[in-house]
Amino acid sequence: SSLNELKGSLRASVFDEFEVKIGNYDLNVMPSIALSLDAINSATPFDVFDTPSQLLEFDFSGTFDSEVIVGVDGIPANAYLRAKSDDITSISSIEFELGLDIDLDSIK
Repeated sequence: SSLNELKGSLRASVFDEFEVKIGNYDLNVMPSIALSLDAINSATPFDVFDTPSQLLEFDFSGTFDSEVIVGVDGIPANAYLRAKSDDITSISSIEFELGLDIDLDSIK
């Protein structure tokens, strides 16, 4: 009995928003994450009965994209931290970005 293709995928996205009060300041926190995972059998095609161990031969890949935005009510700026990877099988592929978005229109 021949197996021609064996693969699996997982896609997940989570977004949220919540407020935290610190002293007289209301912080708005908006975290998000998107994750994509793929597993593809690298031995196909093969005979399941003759070589059942090939059921366990997989190559893995995936992507990761996350962000946390923090703003304070009454202040026209948001701080953010982003992390992303186009290849989550390699820890060295993760990129980080830290920044500040300022709404210049509201400062005029």
